[in-house]
Amino acid sequence: MATKASTKTKNKTEDRGNKNSFEQFKKLLLKRKEELASSVKNHVEELPDTGMEGAAGDTSDRASADYTSEMFGVLLQRQAGTLEEVERALTKIEKGEFGICEACEKTIPAKRIKALPWARFCLECQQVHDRKQARRSSSASTDWDSDDD
Repeated sequence: MATKASTKTKNKTEDRGNKNSFEQFKKLLLKRKEELASSVKNHVEELPDTGMEGAAGDTSDRASADYTSEMFGVLLQRQAGTLEEVERALTKIEKGEFGICEACEKTIPAKRIKALPWARFCLECQQVHDRKQARRSSSASTDWDSDDD
């Protein structure tokens, strides 16, 4: 039995566009998924070996290796996150929920979907989400910093 909210969301999705526009986004998302998966795989294979125990090298060599390893880690984390978002968008297409804001359930404007096909939120809700994330991140950083005392 469909809930009122899920029926409302499905109706909005059906009103928003036809199957052809969803197919266009599906193709684009599948291509992006393939690119990201390939990139993540390549970066994992290229990860520098951080096990420098016993390795000859000065402090700057170790610092450089640590920095490179950290940058690879950040890049991999971002790509993996985007890959997750792309997969979520593909699932939404299959469920008939694509293009609907997860927060307010309004239709995400076509301009935003074209710019970022895996967008989960309309711009207004995305800004609210980002502010919450920033506060959480700031709070976690402050909590972590206070452990050093």
